[in-house]
Amino acid sequence: MKVAGIYTRKSKYSAKGDSIEQQISVCKEYLKRLDIEDFLIYQDEGFSGKSTDRPMYKQMLKDANSNKISHIICYRLDRISRNVADFAILKRELDRLEIDFISVSEQFDTTTPIGRAMMLISSVFSQLERESISERIRDNMLELSKTGRWLGGTTPLGYKSEQVTFEDPNGKERYYFKLIHVPKEVDMVKDIYSKYLELKSMTQVVKYLLSHNMKTRKNTEWARSKISYILKNPVYVKATKSIIDFFEKEGILVFGEPDGAHGILTYNKTKEKSGSKLRDPSEWIFAIANAEGIISDEDWLKTQKLLLENKDKAPRMGKTNTALLTGLLRCAECGNYMSVKYGAINTETKKRKFYYACHFKYDSGCARCQNNNADAIQLETVVLNELKEICCDSGLLVERLKKYKNEIQKGSTETDIQNLNELIIQSDISIENLLTTLSLTSDKDISKSIINRMEVLNIQKKDYNSKIKILMKSDDLVKEYQINLDALVQSYFRFSNMIDFATHDEKKILISSIVKKITWDGKTKKVKLELVGADS
Repeated sequence: MKVAGIYTRKSKYSAKGDSIEQQISVCKEYLKRLDIEDFLIYQDEGFSGKSTDRPMYKQMLKDANSNKISHIICYRLDRISRNVADFAILKRELDRLEIDFISVSEQFDTTTPIGRAMMLISSVFSQLERESISERIRDNMLELSKTGRWLGGTTPLGYKSEQVTFEDPNGKERYYFKLIHVPKEVDMVKDIYSKYLELKSMTQVVKYLLSHNMKTRKNTEWARSKISYILKNPVYVKATKSIIDFFEKEGILVFGEPDGAHGILTYNKTKEKSGSKLRDPSEWIFAIANAEGIISDEDWLKTQKLLLENKDKAPRMGKTNTALLTGLLRCAECGNYMSVKYGAINTETKKRKFYYACHFKYDSGCARCQNNNADAIQLETVVLNELKEICCDSGLLVERLKKYKNEIQKGSTETDIQNLNELIIQSDISIENLLTTLSLTSDKDISKSIINRMEVLNIQKKDYNSKIKILMKSDDLVKEYQINLDALVQSYFRFSNMIDFATHDEKKILISSIVKKITWDGKTKKVKLELVGADS
């Protein structure tokens, strides 16, 4: 019995293309000529031909492998795929299953060598068309970046995006976006630069912000990385000839004429696929922005010089050569890491006493956390004794490990991770479709709607990726149990046998091999241990 699978696809945001209904209608008419009356319809709307990761496309292949269909028919070849490799894989699979493939528009006959060859040639041109559009859009965006326009994304602190409308030489209404100041945030940016030049330390700037309960735009706590981004961002500098010379010495070309008023926008710094790996500075695009700067060229250059001088200075986290628990010990009050602080030298022992203290407590000048310090020797003794007791009791240890294994297996995350990855792929496809539409339309309202939608999709992608990272940590723990339960038990026993004879550095390694986290509550004087692969 002949049953055809009618496959249809349309990019939801495409400004051109044949409707799903039209594709189905044409395929039905063609099937009548082949005397095929039975068919199944597979519709993927809102998906690009760039990838075969489409729900109904996958269902069609599943049905094909289950012998539910004898033919696959589509209105046009690029409805199936615009990627040569993907199409070649599909064709080989259909040949294996002895399923005929029909493309109505191109009139391909897969029973002949010339028909098969023409199909592959057509798929080559479909992929070329897609890649050409993507390349053209990217080139256009790079050219636009040289004009200093704001092209979208997360606006830097101190600015918001505003639409500017104008008429082109033909009298047609056009628009672009520019950054304008947000007065309250501008004051904060000025304060950060001023404090850094005064205190000469990012750590001290963080302490200043935390102690004054100043939050970021998203109402989160300030950290060194956020301060560093602001201090290095040239959007804030009022660009002058000296600023241009500074960048040209680094091999960076700056487009536009400095006027001592406007800042500098940066583009093309990272590689597209990596997202974080930097390109060579010669490929970067710096342009005089249509946004006004905030910081004088003199102060900005002083800041860069100070950043360079402090570059190799690590944060003061304490001398780990005397402490065993750094990197594992957390504050019970605020959740931040605890680092080493030193007291006075004991007159009898001639040794300096040291403590574990919450670094957030000291960063904020004790204004944001008041957890009491822990005597380092006493705390380490308690932790080591408890670990030795647990590790020596093989019955208790194995019972804890197996109990925790059962608990975490109940919350398997494989399906959740797969669903989030699919959402990311769909977001990427939607963004690509939106970019294509943006390059083809001149309608102001449609363009504005598209840009807003793209920003929402990018925010959603970041959220999906964050959730995946959290789920993967849990999933890795499950896999660790499934594969290495015996090895995990042995590592605990090894700790018990070796810890009393180990050197200081060896003790740190042994502790970190079985301890996931230690929490200190200075008010109740209680310690909480979280072991690798076991409950607390």
